[in-house]
Amino acid sequence: MQKYLLIILFSYLFVQGIEYYLEIINLKHMKKHGTKVPAVRLQILEHENKIKKERAKPYPDEGRIHHWEAEIEAFHVSLKRALKRLGK
Repeated sequence: MQKYLLIILFSYLFVQGIEYYLEIINLKHMKKHGTKVPAVRLQILEHENKIKKERAKPYPDEGRIHHWEAEIEAFHVSLKRALKRLGK
């Protein structure tokens, strides 16, 4: 039973990782050919991934996590401004 749970867990994590990287590839392409919006979304994704990796450590550095969370909030403000300029 435990073996099957591990297989399910690893399958889920594998799919999540693929979705994350596909989204990054798409956003990098849009960044070259579009507006600031995809670039900001990419930054948010990258910082969220950094937070997940840091929290997975036995002794996560809460200072780094707090810093990245503050940057994510700033990115959200920037994203709202960019969307407002685009009229969305």
